[in-house]
Amino acid sequence: MRTIFEENILKLSPKLAKDKYEDIFKVCELLIQNFLISQIKRLVHFDRIDEMEEFELDLLSKELHIDYYNPKYTLEEKRKVCNDSLQTHMKKGTVGAINTLLGTFFKGAKVNQWHEVGLNPGYFNINISDASINESIEDILKMIETTKKKSQHISQLTKNGKVELNLNFATGIYTHKEKTIIGDFNI
Repeated sequence: MRTIFEENILKLSPKLAKDKYEDIFKVCELLIQNFLISQIKRLVHFDRIDEMEEFELDLLSKELHIDYYNPKYTLEEKRKVCNDSLQTHMKKGTVGAINTLLGTFFKGAKVNQWHEVGLNPGYFNINISDASINESIEDILKMIETTKKKSQHISQLTKNGKVELNLNFATGIYTHKEKTIIGDFNI
C-alpha cells in the first residue's frame, strides 16, 4: 500500500496532466511537504496527548468540547480527561459515561441506579470511596450534570474517605457549692 510519505503528486498524476501542469504539481508537492507532511504529527491529537504541554491540552479541551474541563486540573488530570473525552462523549447520557467520568478523578466511585437500591425510576446514587478527594461537592455535581441525561436525577452523593484529625482532650473538675438564705437561717 502506498502512503503519502512515499508518493508525490507528480508521480500520481496522469501523463496528460503531467505535461501540461508539471510546475503546478511541483509547487503543490512542495506545499504539501512543508505544511502538511512535516506537521502531520501535530495534526494527530489523540496519539500525542501524553506528550502535549499544558497550553495544548487547554486548547484541545475547547476543540473537543469537554464540558467539565477545568484549567486548574493537574497536568496528569488534564491528560486523562482529554484521553477519556471521546469515550465519555460517545456514551453521554448513560451510566457508563458517568462511570467513565468518575473513574477519571476518583478510584472506587460507583453509580447505583434506581432499580438497584429501590429508588423511584430516573434516580441514582453515587458513592465515592476515595480517601484523597480534592474536588468540592459542587464541582462533582457540575461534572455529573454535564454528563447525565436531563431526566436522570441524583438522589444521593456520598463521599467516603479517611479523615485525619488531631484532637486534644482535656479533663477538669469544677465544683460549685450553692448557698441558699432563707430568712435568717443559713443553709
